[in-house]
Amino acid sequence: MTVRRPHRGVRAVRPWGAALLLAHLWAGGAAAQGTPDREVRRLEREVEVLLARPMEARPARGPNWVEGRLADAELYSRLHDYVRAGIVLMELVQEFGEHPAAPNARALLADALFEAGDVLGAREHYRFVLVHRREPAYAPYVERALGRMVEIAIRTQRFDDLEAEWLRGSADPSSEAASATAYFRGKLLFGRAVSPDVAETGRASSGRIDPTGLEQARLAFAAVEPATSYGPQARYFVGVVHILRGELPLALRAFSEVPRDDPRTPEHRRVADLARLAVGRVRHALGQPDEALAAYGEVAQTSAEFPRALFESAWVHIERDDTEAATRALEVLAVAAPESPLVPDAQVVRGNLLLRAGRLGEADVAFDEATATSRPILDELDAISTRHRDLPGYFAEIVRAQREVFSVDVLLPPLARRYSEADPTFERAATTLEELTTTRTLVRETAELVERLELALSSSSIVNVYSDARDQSRTVEMLRNRIARLSGRLVDELERGRALDETQRAWRDRRRALEAQLADAPVTDDDATGRDEARVSRIRALSRTLRELEVEIVGLEARITASERYLSTATMRDPAGRAAVLTELQNHRQNLVRFRAEVADIRRVLELARMDVGVGDDAYRRDAAVRTAYEAAVAEELAALGPASAATRATLARLEAARAALTQRERVILDAVSERTVRIRAVVAEERQNLDQYRDTLALLDGEAVVVVGGVSTETFRKVRRRFYDLALRAEVGHVDVAWMDRERHRQRLEELSQARAVELEELDGEYADILDRTSGGGSP
Repeated sequence: MTVRRPHRGVRAVRPWGAALLLAHLWAGGAAAQGTPDREVRRLEREVEVLLARPMEARPARGPNWVEGRLADAELYSRLHDYVRAGIVLMELVQEFGEHPAAPNARALLADALFEAGDVLGAREHYRFVLVHRREPAYAPYVERALGRMVEIAIRTQRFDDLEAEWLRGSADPSSEAASATAYFRGKLLFGRAVSPDVAETGRASSGRIDPTGLEQARLAFAAVEPATSYGPQARYFVGVVHILRGELPLALRAFSEVPRDDPRTPEHRRVADLARLAVGRVRHALGQPDEALAAYGEVAQTSAEFPRALFESAWVHIERDDTEAATRALEVLAVAAPESPLVPDAQVVRGNLLLRAGRLGEADVAFDEATATSRPILDELDAISTRHRDLPGYFAEIVRAQREVFSVDVLLPPLARRYSEADPTFERAATTLEELTTTRTLVRETAELVERLELALSSSSIVNVYSDARDQSRTVEMLRNRIARLSGRLVDELERGRALDETQRAWRDRRRALEAQLADAPVTDDDATGRDEARVSRIRALSRTLRELEVEIVGLEARITASERYLSTATMRDPAGRAAVLTELQNHRQNLVRFRAEVADIRRVLELARMDVGVGDDAYRRDAAVRTAYEAAVAEELAALGPASAATRATLARLEAARAALTQRERVILDAVSERTVRIRAVVAEERQNLDQYRDTLALLDGEAVVVVGGVSTETFRKVRRRFYDLALRAEVGHVDVAWMDRERHRQRLEELSQARAVELEELDGEYADILDRTSGGGSP
């Protein structure tokens, strides 16, 4: 019989374990040939070996025990069974904190919690690793912990940890993790040093600036290696710091150093374009219009910043008094980016330029376009103001109802959204809500993990979490199955050569029917492992199917979003049809939300099913039920056969003694597992208390956020309305200016004609006088 090679990551089997494994394999193959007496002796020896194995509530720190548990946890993690891995690692961290392998256990526990979705719990253990970064035992795990802390900070949008002393210099300065840490620390310091008004306007005079904090932010950005992922962004922020200080030449140098050729990522491409715009602005401020126009011209037409480059270059042309070039730039803007938020302003500016050039007909058309853009939006905003006199209360209710997905999309009508740029104050408010939503999600995910841990700890298969308990429990089950089979063989020996009556044959038939069912019960490690792997394979197949369903759901959501976006901008002759389609799309979206929740529920069921595989699962419980019925049938059949020989009774007594010993051993195993689990339950209970505190804090913050963000939303709405009111007013004023200039043209023409008529009349009067004079002179005597 082939013996399986142990997995590389699993610790070596102890000598007595190897002997017991070989004995099981030999016994399974030779059972058909050995006598019952020999089999009983072999079984008794194996029971003795089992009873001699230690099983304590607090396992002794043997030379390989902790390493073996680490190998078990690593294997669970590789199988994506992070809950069971977390249980094993919690025990090690709690009970063996001074062991040489404790740093590895701590790092693995942090990884398991992170992968299971408990980023808050993972953060605490990564923080522990970084606090002890100078200890040689923790050094191998510092780089990974640093990278994961950055990931958690990005996900939670909380960068306070990245300013901590224990994060500075924790890794090679040229590494990605160290550069990411420096970059986000710089952003944190920048946000603290610069008031929102300054960040919004980009002018130091508009608000508060902390010079010391600004310099600390600059140093943090300067520490980011240029070749890393955050190098371009950090260099751009260095330029922003110099702008706020009024150091334009230094800012120009920083912006010019942002890599602009062959950007590696879309984010780098966007930063490169922002740097080009910044160079153009600085050149313009330094009185270098030609260089500014050249910088604006470097922004590609495919860039999202191209409309902004055209708009700002038009103003440079205006200041150079090049009206024709400015007009062309604004015309290109309207054609290249008709849905840009800059289009309404560009229409008004272009109308004024045409007016200045005296092209009144074209100017009138441009102002008509501006009116056609801004007036419908203003009418929609006025209608909202009219319907909802209490705007703060109205927007607070919107925030309360849609804070999970709150954005400007739920605040403004579609046309207003299309032509409105992001308001920094509103963006900060929306970001605050998003952070609360993220925190709420993290708390929910942590709560789900706690529930999964509690379910796992209360599972009938909890013995499988502890390798020694799992091995011994499996051995107990296999020995019980062999005892049952041996008792059946003893009955067969008794019946051999005897004529059975009807009752005896009935009991024999019942026993043999149960014996056929008991044939699937494992009696060797290969039997048990094969059955467990078959169940796990089925669970993995179902998990793959769930992943495919999730991909389909994401695709359907993308198609629904695209359809909604198209309907919000397309012109349709049938408004009722548009509304019906939008309603249907919303129904589909709600169905997808339900499907996603169902998939998540099924995934949790599969996770619990995976944890349940092994001793104590359905298969083992079915074996136990069949075995109990089989043993009862054997007892009834023996009673029907009459008194057995002394030798048979002695053998049966030995089997019963072995069965009783196994029952006692099972109680010892379960007691040890229960006591170990109590300590882990304490850790889980502490985490649940933390969750209750998080929920209380979130409830308080939620109430405050609704009021604050509702007020910010009201002010944003009013800002947008004032903007489009101003645009509509400027367009109307443009029309008036066109009419006035046309009137002035007519008046001037009339004056010119009047003056010409007066001159002509004067000339006619002169000519008439001459004629009269000549006539009078000719008629005198």
